[in-house]
Amino acid sequence: MIDYELFSSKGERAENEDSVRIVDKGSLKAFILADGLGGCGKGEIASLAAVKAVENYILENEFDSDMLRNCFVEAQKGVLDAQKENDYYEMKTTLVVLLINGKKAFWGHIGDSRLYVFNGKKYEYRTSDHSVTQVLYKLGEIKEDEIRHHNDRNKLLRALGSEDLSVENLFECGGENVDVFEKDFLLCSDGFWEWITEKEMQKILKKTKTPSAWINQMASKVVENGCGNNMDNFSAIVVRY
Repeated sequence: MIDYELFSSKGERAENEDSVRIVDKGSLKAFILADGLGGCGKGEIASLAAVKAVENYILENEFDSDMLRNCFVEAQKGVLDAQKENDYYEMKTTLVVLLINGKKAFWGHIGDSRLYVFNGKKYEYRTSDHSVTQVLYKLGEIKEDEIRHHNDRNKLLRALGSEDLSVENLFECGGENVDVFEKDFLLCSDGFWEWITEKEMQKILKKTKTPSAWINQMASKVVENGCGNNMDNFSAIVVRY
C-alpha cells in the first residue's frame, strides 16, 4: 500500500511560486513538484505550467519506459508555451517527478528541488542540485552543509524554460526501476530543505507513524529554524510504501 501527503506554504513571501500535484491512476502514481524562479519573474506561472503539463501527460498515457523522459519534455513545452502566452520569456522553474508503477519507482529532476530516499527509515540518498553551490561542493571547495546558506545558493545552472536546453539536459534521472519496499520518499523545494537537515528529517521520520505526521512535523521544524529570515516558499510531498 502507498500512502502520501503534500504540503505547500508561501513562507514569508508575498506569493507562493511553488506548485505541487499528485496523480493517482491506480497502480501508477505520479508525484510532481516545481519551484518557479522568483528572480526571473512570474515563477508561479512557470511552475504551474510545468506541473499541469506533467499531470496531463500522465492522465492521457499509459506507463512505458519513456514516460519519465516525456514528462520533462512536456513540462518544457508547457513552460515555453506559457512564456509566449504571457509575453514574458524569462520565467523558469525547477521540477522533480517521482513515478511509482506497481512496486517500482522512477524519478528525475532539474534545478535544486530535491528528492530524498529513506530506506528502512534511514537517510540513504538525495538528488544532486544543478547549482553553483553543488559544483563547489563536488570540487571540495565547500562542505555539503554549507550549501544551505551559501551566498551563491540560488544560482542555478539548469532550469525548465531555457530554450537552449537539449533533450538530454531537460532532466537528470536519479532512479530507475527502484524497488519501493520499505522506502520513504520526500520531494521538496529549496525553501524546505534550506531549513531542515537530513538528520532532522530522519529523526522526525523515525518517531512518526504516518506520512501526514512526518510532513507536518518537518514543516514545523522548517518554520522553527527559518522564521524571521525572509523564508522562501516551502513545499513538500512525502510518499511511503
